[in-house]
Amino acid sequence: MRLAQLSETSGVSTATIKYYLREGLLEPGDRVTATQMDYGARHVHRLRLIRALLEVGGLSIAAVRNVLAVLEESDVGPKDVEHAAQEPLSTRAGLQRTEATSDAAVSDILALAEDWGWAVSPDSPAVSTAAEALETLRRLGQTGLADQLDEYARSAEIAAAADVKAAHRDGSIREATEALIVGNVMGDLLLASLRRLAQVHRLHESPQSGSCCPASEDRSGTGHRG
Repeated sequence: MRLAQLSETSGVSTATIKYYLREGLLEPGDRVTATQMDYGARHVHRLRLIRALLEVGGLSIAAVRNVLAVLEESDVGPKDVEHAAQEPLSTRAGLQRTEATSDAAVSDILALAEDWGWAVSPDSPAVSTAAEALETLRRLGQTGLADQLDEYARSAEIAAAADVKAAHRDGSIREATEALIVGNVMGDLLLASLRRLAQVHRLHESPQSGSCCPASEDRSGTGHRG
């Protein structure tokens, strides 16, 4: 297909496609003549991936370029997959560890990971962001939320298992890597949205008691399909 057809099929304007080509996010098509290129299904897929990472994931052009570079590697190793999968988290503004984040918060996150048997590096962006979130909760006096670390870890374990299961359904390492990256971006959004829906349910669960989660009744498994 020509550039105009690629634009129509992908829903991305020709000007934007040319910009992605200049930035190296989209590989050039196959040259047909001196002035025309031919594009295929791989270009449509790549455009949709780029738009998802930029518009839904909120990544920068530089971050998307880093992610796509891993997908282009002929020999992708576990460390490459880990780095690429963490890219969406590590590049979002305001989530990096600040000087105000205490060593105690970092230690608490690392201790939590150890309790759950997670093999993590202290330098992982996720450790820093989790510690920053925990430290912020404590500074705000939200100790009730801060004390629920183990419950958050339980939810994270379930979500991570689903992520990896979905990624391993694909054939190649490259496809699995892309699935994991997309899963992190879209999965974060999906999980956060479902959490909001559950909150609404909990808030209306016992309106007369004035409590969203009655202490006398454990309904953590309500609606779970097993």
